[in-house]
Amino acid sequence: MDIVISIASKIAESLVAPIGREFGYLIYYDTKMKDLKGELKQLFDMKDGVQELVKAAKRNGGVINSDVQSWLTSVNELIQKVSHFEEEVNMKRRCLYRWNISRKATKITQDVLHLQKKGTFNNVAHPAPPPMISSAFKEGFKDFKSRMTSVNRVIEVLKNEEVRMIGICVVSQTPDIQKIQSEIAEELGFKYNENTESGRARRLHGTLMEINRILIVLDDVWTELDFEAIGLPSELTHKGCKVLLTSRNEDVCKAMGSKEIFTLPVLTEEESWELFREMVGEPLDYPDLAKQVTNECGDYDIPIEYLVRYGWGRGYFSNIDSVEEARNRVHSLVDKLQRRFLLLDSKLKDHTKMHDIVCDVAISIASRDPHRFLIRCDAEKKGWPKVAAYNHYTTISLIPINIDEIPVGLECPKLELLHLEGKRYSENSMDSMCEGMKELKVLGIGGISALPSSLGVLKSLRTLSLNGCRYLTDISNVIGRLENLEILSFRKCSEILELPREIGLLKHLRLLDITDCKCLEKIPHGLLSSLSSLEELYMKIVFANGNDQQQKAKIRGWQALLRLFGEWLVGVPSTSNGCYAFENKLDIVVSDATEFMEIQIVRFLFQKCEDLILGRIKNLKYVLNELDQEGLQHLKVLRIWECPKIEYLVNGASWTQQTAFPLIQSIQLEKMPKLMSAAQISRPGVPGRGDMR
Repeated sequence: MDIVISIASKIAESLVAPIGREFGYLIYYDTKMKDLKGELKQLFDMKDGVQELVKAAKRNGGVINSDVQSWLTSVNELIQKVSHFEEEVNMKRRCLYRWNISRKATKITQDVLHLQKKGTFNNVAHPAPPPMISSAFKEGFKDFKSRMTSVNRVIEVLKNEEVRMIGICVVSQTPDIQKIQSEIAEELGFKYNENTESGRARRLHGTLMEINRILIVLDDVWTELDFEAIGLPSELTHKGCKVLLTSRNEDVCKAMGSKEIFTLPVLTEEESWELFREMVGEPLDYPDLAKQVTNECGDYDIPIEYLVRYGWGRGYFSNIDSVEEARNRVHSLVDKLQRRFLLLDSKLKDHTKMHDIVCDVAISIASRDPHRFLIRCDAEKKGWPKVAAYNHYTTISLIPINIDEIPVGLECPKLELLHLEGKRYSENSMDSMCEGMKELKVLGIGGISALPSSLGVLKSLRTLSLNGCRYLTDISNVIGRLENLEILSFRKCSEILELPREIGLLKHLRLLDITDCKCLEKIPHGLLSSLSSLEELYMKIVFANGNDQQQKAKIRGWQALLRLFGEWLVGVPSTSNGCYAFENKLDIVVSDATEFMEIQIVRFLFQKCEDLILGRIKNLKYVLNELDQEGLQHLKVLRIWECPKIEYLVNGASWTQQTAFPLIQSIQLEKMPKLMSAAQISRPGVPGRGDMR
């Protein structure tokens, strides 16, 4: 009996729960419909909020997360289901249907609650991946042979890295940090919500840290950039983030810690012509004119020594005590301008180059106030420039020009530098010219056959260059009156036979250049030693191929003069390509040791020099043993290059003299294929490898 009761009880329980639930649909119909409406309203509000976030993310280029898209799809499907349910409710309002409607409302409410629970998102979207960008320069880009070396070097640096090119950001002369940040963000496919520069930097830094390999190109960088302010990771924090700079200033690349610096050379003449033809098209109606146009985009070789001498005369080195110090300053400035690509390297020693376009811009700037330069490199074709007045010009340079074209009564009261090159000029035209420019400090003139007497009125003249005046035979009539002259050069004045004694009156003379005065036979006794301010003497000793006894005797005759001259310079080349040196410095290049060592004056110079350069010397095996048996007691700096026969600096086996190189500070050896050691045998007084630095 108990068993029957227990079974009946279980059956009753199982029947009561479903029956109660079903009756609940009828009893709580209104409540369930009200609950459904309330939950639906919350769901619709959530949907509207998510959709607004989705729209904002799309505007910023974001990619909508898949779970958000699935949720919105489910919500839309539920909305369709609710719409059908509302139609059914409106059609079936009798009591018979209330149970069924209430039952469906309960089921829909459960679906709504489920979607509400899933509708909470931390992010509705993520940044789009960087788009694949083709080069902006692909169209119309042309390879040049002169560029390929640099291109290959860049590829060599990057070829083993899985680097992705995201684009090029143009930095410009005045960098705009926010603009740089925006361009990088655009390439990466996101937009900033942050308004401050620092906030954007943090956002960009975080985004870049999530990318394993990336290359950022910053184009046309003028000044050092603060990578931290931009938001670029450092090398220590992200080795996969590389930065490629393009700049017109090599110093900027170095200041920013560039590991590799690649210099793009100027287009060759053939490449310039090829580019011109491609841009203009074929055929060319005027090929000769076109060739002339491309040649105009060339460059000019500039002797750095001219810059030193002319700059000294103009007074640009007022705080510098010596010509050598000024020269070092000019070389430093030239190096700086070359690093900024305003000047170029030259194949000629001690020269630099200026590109034609840079030259035109420089002339344009210099021609304005307050400089007022008048410069013509085509004066032979156009003649003397026709301007209203010359009162404001400080510098005039005309190459080449005929001085006979100088306007009569020319007045240049502010002129400080005059540079004229041309053919032979008349003395009368020079006389009329000098009277109108009494403030002149620098005069460079080539081709004149005689110095006009009016040159003596130029009391402010500090630099006088008469280089290349082949027909000039005598300067004694006026040179002594130029009492403030500091630099005097008449290189390649081949008709001058004797240095005039009047040069001895130039007590301020610092530099005298008599190089390539081939007929010069006499220097008056005591002339050089009377020049108390002289710092540099330029002269070239040229050896004949044979045994020219007269030439050697003449050189030996100068020895007494040099003994009286505390600081001297001599270049000793065997060809016309002479090199020069300064302040007890001897520079011998392209020569034969068997020839110049027969000259007594050369041996004297070796004994006294402090700075010695030997380049491309034939038949020289040992430096000390063959050049100076005294051990070069005064030598401080020794530079030797491309001397193919030198094996040792000292033949230690035969060296029995005093200590060699006692004052030596620096030894530089370059391209010495047979050099084996400093000394053949190590002996006291003979330097070893550890003694040199």
